[in-house]
Order: sequence, then structure tokens, then C-alpha cells
Amino acid sequence: MGNEDNPDQEIIARLRDKAEQLERLESRLKRLEQEYQQLADSQELLSGQLARYHRSLTEWEWFFEHSVQMLCIAGLDGYFKRVNSAFADALGYTKEELMSRPFIEFVHADDVPNTLRELQGLGSSRDSINFENRYLAKDGSWRWIAWHCPAISNVTTKLFAIARDITEDRRKEAAILYKASHDSLTGLHNRAAFEENLEDAIAQQERNPTGEVVLYLVDGNTQELGYYPCEPLAERIIAQASEPVELSEGPVTVGCSVGIATFPGTAADFGSLISQADKAMYATKKAGKNGFRKFDSSLN
Repeated sequence: MGNEDNPDQEIIARLRDKAEQLERLESRLKRLEQEYQQLADSQELLSGQLARYHRSLTEWEWFFEHSVQMLCIAGLDGYFKRVNSAFADALGYTKEELMSRPFIEFVHADDVPNTLRELQGLGSSRDSINFENRYLAKDGSWRWIAWHCPAISNVTTKLFAIARDITEDRRKEAAILYKASHDSLTGLHNRAAFEENLEDAIAQQERNPTGEVVLYLVDGNTQELGYYPCEPLAERIIAQASEPVELSEGPVTVGCSVGIATFPGTAADFGSLISQADKAMYATKKAGKNGFRKFDSSLN
């Protein structure tokens, strides 16, 4: 006897079918609710991350634009992509002017080869630290710039650099070096500069021994260094020094005594060259002044 003959069994069957559908619907609904909650949680998480990224970007943008340091971003195509106000102000250009030309066009011609080598290093994983070159300012002057820039990496496609105008530092260094090597009253090279030049001349002769270094030590605080025949130059020094000088009281004539020493002729080094020229000069003074003498072994 089938269900059609038993209404109760048919009702049970329909109820069971409906119950199974309900179970399936409830199970599916539960899964959908779980998935929805997961999506909602993910959306909230993503929204939070997005907000933090936007906040960080805004902070970075504010720092880039308002930093007192010269900041720039350059592309591998050789153009500035961004420069901040401090960078533009230091050189006197607008940001648009700086970004409209290849940045190498702003570099002093003498500094271009070193700059290109530095750029090549940045593309080869070598950071640039305190690299210095000269940049043309809007007013036509040259500004010394010191650069710090990380090398290109597998996650960066641009150059992010910090620059510093060191023109004033360079000027001060040059002034210090000038004072160290020049007499403050006359502006002439002082003894320190003379000795440095003499050491350079000796080193050059040792590298290329085709001639000799000749030192003329003149009493009257005049020193000459050259690669000339000894006697004719000494005679010209004496003749020049002996020319009368017109003063209010009348003409005055000044004589001089010249001592000559040679490297590597008689002197073996810097010290002996100075010493031998000094001995020859004093020998000239003892012999009557206003003359010259070349050092020889009899003066030892």
C-alpha cells in the first residue's frame, strides 16, 4: 500500500522534504551570514589600512613640501619628477623650470663626467654619499651642492635625494686655505706655500727625472723656484733687485745675495736643498754681497 493510500505518510513525506529544504536553507544562510561577516570584517580592515596609507602619504607630502632641506625625486630618464620649495628657492628657479630640462644641463661642465659616473653607480646598487658638484642658479652663479641618494633597488624606480647648498662652506674653506698660504700684508705666497710648491717640484722631478729643481734663496725675503740655467737667472735677479727705487729722499739702490742649490745635483731631499741654498747665500754675503754662489762641497 503506497503513500497515496495513506494520507498520513504523504504528509510526513512532505514535512520531511520541507524540513530538509529548511535545514539546507538555514545551513546556506548561516554560511552566507558568516561570509558576509568575513567580508564586512575585511572591508573594515581594508578601510582602516587605506585610511592609514592615505594619512601616511599626506604626512609624507607635507614633510616633502615643507622640509627646510632640499629634496627632489628624479627619474631614470634624467629629469626631475618633483622638487620641493627649498630646492627651487636655493637655485632661484620655479619648480616647473627645474623639471622642464634634463638635470644634467644644470651641472657645471667640469663636473659632468663625475656626475655621470655617480649616476651610473646609483644604477648599480652604489649609494651616493656626500657627492659634490656645481649647479647653475637662475642668477647665473654656480652653487656647490652636496648630495645623499640611495641607489636604485628592486622596489624603487626613481632616485630620492637630499641635497645641501655648501657654497658658503666652500667659500670659507677657500678663504682659510688662502690665509694659510698667503701673507696677510702683501698677498704673496708665504713660506708654507713655498715649501709645499718645492716639495711638489721635487716629487715631480723624482717621477720624471729629465731635469733638476733649482732653488734660488735671495736675502731680501724673495724666493724663486724654477728649471732654468742657474747663472743667467741669478744675474737677472740681481740686476732687477739693484735697479734704483725713487723715494722722496732720493733714489735708493738695494743689492741682494743669492744662494743656489740643485736637486738632485747636490741635494738629496727637501731639507738638504733648503740648507744648501742657505749656506750658499751666506757665503755670498761674506764674500761681499750683491752676488750669487752655487752650492758646492767646500761649503759643508
